[in-house]
Amino acid sequence: MEKQPCDPTLGADIEMILFEYATDEPVPVCGLLGGTKESPYYLGNGVYVQEDNVMPEFNVEPAPNSWVDFVEHVQTALRYVDNYLEEKHGAGKYYMKSVPGGVYFNEADLQSEQARTFGCEPDYDAYAGGEQRVVPKLLIDSNYRGIGGHVHLGGDFQCPDFVAALFAEFYIQVVAGINPPKSERMKWYGKPGVFRSKPYGIEYRSLDSTWVDDQRQRELLSLYGMACAQFLTNTSAGDLREAFRAIPWTKVREYVLAPDQNYNLRDTLMNIATEAGVRW
Repeated sequence: MEKQPCDPTLGADIEMILFEYATDEPVPVCGLLGGTKESPYYLGNGVYVQEDNVMPEFNVEPAPNSWVDFVEHVQTALRYVDNYLEEKHGAGKYYMKSVPGGVYFNEADLQSEQARTFGCEPDYDAYAGGEQRVVPKLLIDSNYRGIGGHVHLGGDFQCPDFVAALFAEFYIQVVAGINPPKSERMKWYGKPGVFRSKPYGIEYRSLDSTWVDDQRQRELLSLYGMACAQFLTNTSAGDLREAFRAIPWTKVREYVLAPDQNYNLRDTLMNIATEAGVRW
């Protein structure tokens, strides 16, 4: 992939679950929202929305060099999508929220081709040096639908994309402490180190979207996500290589997978990274 270097930026694409007010039950978004991967619907102010499988998905406009602007962009996107739902279906019909990991849908809700279509691009495993992952058939046949809160980091990164994804995981999950609740999603889409390469940088895909509904987590992710993009852009290739070699990535993965936050391991990892020249 040809890269297009840019200043450090932070953006996101967010999936949530659509619920019906009358029943508080999840409903498939198919035909209720509009927009597709190929042709998302523009709501204004840099916000696009689309139907992704049975979930509503919307993007957050990238913020250049400002974590504060990214927080505002997330809030703007949420407001625009909520207003669009109300304009399209009336007040009190549907609402949208994140659910830890995702939800199980009724079999009757998953009969359309759209409901059986997963992903538009392959994912890659940073812990395997960027090896491509293939969606298992067992996942495709499941009634479970996971939701992602994917973070897009842009910049002129002085390292391979899989290395950038590992540093993104370190900054966001270890330093910022944005650890999604353990759920069914962790078996595939929520595994550690899942990413995609982008012309401007990377898309870090391991997170669900629970951080979007929590103001404090939005701020922490914004602050340290932007710090990561700046570190990857402003640090020389040689210094990045040395920092990468110093961090015990198997222990980072262990921390991400732990059922509860291991603060002793977190402190150890942060001390090692600091001594290796990682800054946040």
